[in-house]
Amino acid sequence: MRGRPPAGAAPLTVMGTVAGALVAHGRAHDLRNAARWLSDQLELDHLRKKAAQESIPVELGGRTRFIDPGAVWFAEARGDYVRLRTAEGGYLVRTSMAALEQRWAGAGFIRAHRSTLVNARHVSELRFADGRALLLVGTETLPVSRRHTREVRERLTARRA
Repeated sequence: MRGRPPAGAAPLTVMGTVAGALVAHGRAHDLRNAARWLSDQLELDHLRKKAAQESIPVELGGRTRFIDPGAVWFAEARGDYVRLRTAEGGYLVRTSMAALEQRWAGAGFIRAHRSTLVNARHVSELRFADGRALLLVGTETLPVSRRHTREVRERLTARRA
């Protein structure tokens, strides 16, 4: 559709596009509904970012530690658990990759593989070897699935620009 904002565009960009289209088509009276929608989107965006900043409780040796999402290099599926890898080591959390991906959507995490979610801030290199994409995250080298290679490259490039 012509004049459509790009997927994942900032709410104000989307609102500008919507307002322009409404005025161009003689529907300026619908701007109130569009403004209400924008307000809802901004509130959702704020709540997602707030949730992304929340610590994750992990059990370790009879103690509970709280891990900040920004400290996590990557998350890896391990059956019914997810292993969080940080500079300090690995921690198992009883959650699903889908739940973690949704919870940390606003924190800069990228799905690199169906079993791996990486923190873009900790990616130091994207390289190709034998036709496969690999990420250097912290001290670990992680494979990127063919299905996710394009999105990983685009999101890392956009983040660095």
